[in-house]
Amino acid sequence: MCDRLRADKPHWPYIVPDPYHDMFGPKDVLPMLQSDAEPNRPHPILAASQAKRYSTVFTRIGAREIVTPAHMALIKQIDDQFGLLFKLMGDTDLTQHTMMVFTLEHDDYRGDHWLGEQYLFHNPSVKVPQITAAPSTAADATQTTVSDAAVTASGKAAQACDLNREAGMLIGCWDEAELATGQAKRTAFKASL
Repeated sequence: MCDRLRADKPHWPYIVPDPYHDMFGPKDVLPMLQSDAEPNRPHPILAASQAKRYSTVFTRIGAREIVTPAHMALIKQIDDQFGLLFKLMGDTDLTQHTMMVFTLEHDDYRGDHWLGEQYLFHNPSVKVPQITAAPSTAADATQTTVSDAAVTASGKAAQACDLNREAGMLIGCWDEAELATGQAKRTAFKASL
């Protein structure tokens, strides 16, 4: 069975529970990647993005030093929760029958290039990790390899379908609009369809 598990955190609002809320601080924040020349005569699309509230908030002194530690803490919380999931999967032999794909939709600029959110073409928007662990012999040739190739969301879906089709697995599907309204329905279909 292949299910999609989506973690919306870290995401605005950055509300961090105990014990994670004080694990990181301003000393853990890297300097912003920006040039004083970037906001001078930018391309109109870049200028529009730099003018948005989610970008201008990071021009305030101290904003990045508050938001980034919260972001890091939420990532640590996700990491811990996945650790619990992996332990359960190992204890019940599910890792032997489960393909896992870890990736991000995007990261955020948090002030880099005078931007706040995930738009445009810099590394925080387009260079996100993907780690795939597949118990299929078809994946053996690429286990532990690293690639700098661009990977799109549609490519990720195709990869999952191809590997699951070979194994004859089922794929669990949830309609995100239905999840958002609380009217979630779960369907399953053969990956080979």
